[in-house]
Amino acid sequence: APIYKGVATVQNAAFTSGYIPRPVERLDMTAKYGPGGRLLDIKKLVAGRNDLKGRVEFTPMPASLKSKKRLWNIDFDLEAKGLFLDDLLGTKKSGDSAAGDKESNAKVKEGKSTGLRLKSIHSGKGKLHISKGSIHGFHFEELSTEISIDPERIYSKEIRLKKNRGSIASSVTYYRTDSSPLLFDSTTVISGIDLKQFIEELGAKKTIIEGEVSIDLTLKGLRGVTPVTAGLTGKANMKVGQGKLWKFIAMSKLLSIINIFSIDELLQPGLPYKRITGDFDIKEGVVRSNNIYLESDTLRMTAMGEISIPARYIDSVLMLHPFVTIDKIVTNIPLVGWIIGGKEKSAASMYYEIVGPLKKPYIDPVPVKSISVGVKEMLERLGGQLEGSGSKKSSGKQPAQ
Repeated sequence: APIYKGVATVQNAAFTSGYIPRPVERLDMTAKYGPGGRLLDIKKLVAGRNDLKGRVEFTPMPASLKSKKRLWNIDFDLEAKGLFLDDLLGTKKSGDSAAGDKESNAKVKEGKSTGLRLKSIHSGKGKLHISKGSIHGFHFEELSTEISIDPERIYSKEIRLKKNRGSIASSVTYYRTDSSPLLFDSTTVISGIDLKQFIEELGAKKTIIEGEVSIDLTLKGLRGVTPVTAGLTGKANMKVGQGKLWKFIAMSKLLSIINIFSIDELLQPGLPYKRITGDFDIKEGVVRSNNIYLESDTLRMTAMGEISIPARYIDSVLMLHPFVTIDKIVTNIPLVGWIIGGKEKSAASMYYEIVGPLKKPYIDPVPVKSISVGVKEMLERLGGQLEGSGSKKSSGKQPAQ
């Protein structure tokens, strides 16, 4: 069989390619090829917002040299001033056909996609640093990590990045073999991320909440489950520091039922709150909590229930306790749901069911007598405990407007 060996150098190159959506404005690179391996030494690559340099070296595994399916060890060190994958790989257009998806899936099953090339990587390690970038709309700064590869796993013990004035630290393992029951597992600590900026990134057209969120999350994904979200299992706890809350779909419906003018008026410029907290269990893609809590000087809310990520469905109960006197509560409120308390009967609580599709759930007041004793006591006890210290509550129809 012929043996190929050589060196190719490119300097100050500029071109367009069908493989890259953005024109390559500059490329300085040296490529070496031979029986001992392959080396790609990129001095500079500029395409759109991307500006990177680094080296990638492939060395054949000795045991695979005589095999048609050659296995490689990879060693890389990449540094980017900017790395925006949409500029490099493009995004799927809305006009792409389902037939194209089926063809792509068929190629994956036949081993003719990028998955085959990944399988050819036997082992390796590398470093990555990105000053600014985005992956499918997720923007970040100062990402740094070291990645290790072996025949069973691809893993990073530590990924660090900055996001929306906060930070994220994570460790992630992807399991490569079909014999592994897990697809991945991860632990993540999110500290002080600006909620307003984050929600705007997700496409929100108006501000609904301000505050800094911190989350501790452990998450695992089961192999062979479709959709992938139905295989998610883990735990999380969340705390949002002082901020403001505005009316959104569910909140607008809630306030239209209770019709407390003083609270509705406060939400126009943003209702200041002291904290939002909650603990969550995740199993088979369903997120459950019995202690979601919001505290402000104007009201307290506790909630418990669940959200199915695959089905995009919510089933929860919420207790609302506004700190207003009874004479400020409009007379058409369905009082069957209220519990009056306090020496001057100046405090009141009301229960609601929030059930249905996440985009447009049904929100209905619930008569106290129809709530189980356990749920009612848990919500009230949690509200009482947290009013003086900290944590959350509640669980859970009329479509939200």
